[in-house]
Amino acid sequence: MVMAAAASGSPVDGPAPSANVAGPGVDAAEQRVPTLEGVTAVASAAQEGASMPASSSPGGDVPAAWSLADARVAGDDRTPPLRRSEAEPATPAWQLDDHQAYARREQDRHQAAQRAFVAAAEQALPELDQQIARGRAMGLSPEQLAKGEEKRRRIAEMQARLRAGLAASGATP
Repeated sequence: MVMAAAASGSPVDGPAPSANVAGPGVDAAEQRVPTLEGVTAVASAAQEGASMPASSSPGGDVPAAWSLADARVAGDDRTPPLRRSEAEPATPAWQLDDHQAYARREQDRHQAAQRAFVAAAEQALPELDQQIARGRAMGLSPEQLAKGEEKRRRIAEMQARLRAGLAASGATP
């Protein structure tokens, strides 16, 4: 009909022809691109606490842009809850003004992080040993066992290095 109307010189009343941007064999319903208005509607609906129904697009799938807009406003429900640590007290002005006092403060913080790693490794190493033993009993491949053993070796090596560094500096590990 479009070809006949175009050939006869009369105006075309049907939809405007569009180029197939996805390539041959892909129909027009599969190459829909969300419009700015659609994304804005999703964002405003998400701000109001509603989300777009799954039937708003062909096939019941929500376009990625709509899902992204919803996640940016309302968050992603698959994200685990954040566990915030205690708020760190503000650094006193005298410590910020004195170079040696600030350097001691930074060294103390660094050593605290090292002690935390040593303590975490104390708990992780026995768990890794159990997992490696369980993997052997289950008949895991030597490559998979080697990965676990390498991980355990590197954690133990780092723990020993940090313990030695803490002991040399006079800090208790």
